[in-house]
Amino acid sequence: MSKEKQQIIEELQRQLHLQSIDLANHRKENDGLWSSLANDSGDWNLQQAIRERDTALMKKNAVEVELLKCQMDMKSLNSQLLETIQQKVYLSQELEAWQDDMQFVINQQLKTQQQTEQAWNASSQNHGFTDSNLRHSFLRRTRSPILEGKGFLSLFKR
Repeated sequence: MSKEKQQIIEELQRQLHLQSIDLANHRKENDGLWSSLANDSGDWNLQQAIRERDTALMKKNAVEVELLKCQMDMKSLNSQLLETIQQKVYLSQELEAWQDDMQFVINQQLKTQQQTEQAWNASSQNHGFTDSNLRHSFLRRTRSPILEGKGFLSLFKR
């Protein structure tokens, strides 16, 4: 999980904790008002208690709405994180496949080069080339059988 997402989650958890503390305090205050209302039967105290209760309920509802928003944000962040992880896995697989392909191509090229060098060495040994002749033999061109009229294309020269 990235630092930014972790910080957002921690901030939302901190806010939720503070709001739950506020809600608990309001409940205590509401309970105190109810007990004072039981002791005092005055109309004014009843109206005050009802107002405070209504205020506490509004605050409670606001906290619940905020909690739902935080939960939705957290689900959204989790979804984004999952998508990012899936994309990373896919890209890692693509990279691994590409590396395997490149390794295969390199191995094939090395094998071909090795076979060419072995054929060259065998050919030079069969023709009795010395080291000095081998160094300069690639500079000499031999006459192609096609140019002499002995190749496959010479059939079409008539």
